[in-house]
Amino acid sequence: SMIARILGGAMSDKYGASRPMAMTLLVASLATGLASLVESGPALCVCRFLSGMGGGTLIIAQAWTAAMFSKNIIGTAMGLVLGIGYTGNGFALAFLGSALLPPLTASKGESRAWRILLLISGAFGLAAALIALCLADDTPEE
Repeated sequence: SMIARILGGAMSDKYGASRPMAMTLLVASLATGLASLVESGPALCVCRFLSGMGGGTLIIAQAWTAAMFSKNIIGTAMGLVLGIGYTGNGFALAFLGSALLPPLTASKGESRAWRILLLISGAFGLAAALIALCLADDTPEE
């Protein structure tokens, strides 16, 4: 995630935030989905390393927020964006682990349930990547 954060910051400076956000989410989400298909430890490690690149979205979100809000409210905007982002991560983990995993394990078995959860996570990430790519602006309307 450190490498992705450095690259994400540089790419946000050069291209704006929406394209680097979309690309980072795309790589991380595809790797998350592909992790559900692997059959070996090394392949899982590669997929999880690439999905960890999603940590680069933190810096991209900061750059995007800085570009979208005036300096007199940037602290509040950053607090909301990053606070909601981290809260969303925690909620997603709790929801997937606590609400979805037990019934999936009961109905599909332990070896398939975690794979299904990875596919669900990857699908949500791909949706977010498409939104960032197709609908997002890099700067506010004047």
